[in-house]
Amino acid sequence: VDEVLRHALTKFSHIHFAATKASRDRIIKMGENPKYVFLVGSPSLDTIKKTAYLPKQKIFKKYSIDPEKKLVVFLQHPVTTEINNVVKQIKQSLNALKKTAQRKDVQVLAIYSNNDAGGKRIIKNLLKSGIKVVPHIVYEDFLNLLKYAHALVGNSSTGIHEAPSFGLPTVNIGTRQQHRERGINVIDAKNNSGEIFSAIKNCLDNSKFRTKVKNGHNPYDHGITAKKIVKILETVKFPSIQKVITY
Repeated sequence: VDEVLRHALTKFSHIHFAATKASRDRIIKMGENPKYVFLVGSPSLDTIKKTAYLPKQKIFKKYSIDPEKKLVVFLQHPVTTEINNVVKQIKQSLNALKKTAQRKDVQVLAIYSNNDAGGKRIIKNLLKSGIKVVPHIVYEDFLNLLKYAHALVGNSSTGIHEAPSFGLPTVNIGTRQQHRERGINVIDAKNNSGEIFSAIKNCLDNSKFRTKVKNGHNPYDHGITAKKIVKILETVKFPSIQKVITY
């Protein structure tokens, strides 16, 4: 559903700020004038760069997390086009997480789903899973946890956009982020507990993969996005309200 709206907004717009080179190329292929399609990166990464990070002990204590154990952060939202499978999907994920949490060196922290249709059913299953659950985490605290986590699991765009900036291995479950450009930090898994568990284990224990991710680049990072956008808006000569397809 979101993709339909994104495409429509692109055609309504005269000036475009693309988050990645591939995004810029796609916008141009839609017939938009390359002169007005700018590569600026993702605005969410600006917050990562300006956040004051707390010592690991302090942020872990705030959320009653053991600093001696590997932290797996879990965040899964409903897929609105797969609403009939929401419960089945969250159960598959939780089965994998509960198996992971049996390890003495690992702990799992789950965060409530969003308010999309099916979100309450996900939360209900989280609360009876036995896994540590928090309703909400302030965004700056969330970034702090990502900084010190060993893996992010779920279907949030965080794994695609923010996690690469922390060199954080991510298990991306299901189709919610399908076709989105991602960094080398992402391991895709279907809604299958065995596949999810194997991917989590890879994120936690594969030292070669972890080193590769730690040294990787975030494809959405192209500097300070807000400053780039402001500078462009201050200097660009705005096009005519009448648009012409350029391909």
